[in-house]
Amino acid sequence: MHSFGKSVPQVFEKNWMGTSEHEAVSLRLNNPGSSDSSIEQVLSQSGLHSMATGAAGGSIRAYYIGERKDKPGVFMGELNINLAARTVNATLKSSDVSALGAFKKHFLRAMSGL
Repeated sequence: MHSFGKSVPQVFEKNWMGTSEHEAVSLRLNNPGSSDSSIEQVLSQSGLHSMATGAAGGSIRAYYIGERKDKPGVFMGELNINLAARTVNATLKSSDVSALGAFKKHFLRAMSGL
């Protein structure tokens, strides 16, 4: 799990607003059994934890956060999931901009089975 305790929303907001650098990712869900819960499960297994989700207009918006293991820092993602269209559009950010490319690869690897 993470060490943020009850301050997860504050940690997310501070770091999300603190950087304008991001990676945009768009992908298709190829597995017919993919759902918002299967997405949450694979991301949790890869160290990204759901902190908020909400549904509106056929889409699900979900926010994820994870801690770096090699040094202090956080990875964050805002996902817009459209299960009917089988698409995920994500904005990925990191408190360390130099690690953003590695985070994108990690995220895509985690999502590859969906």
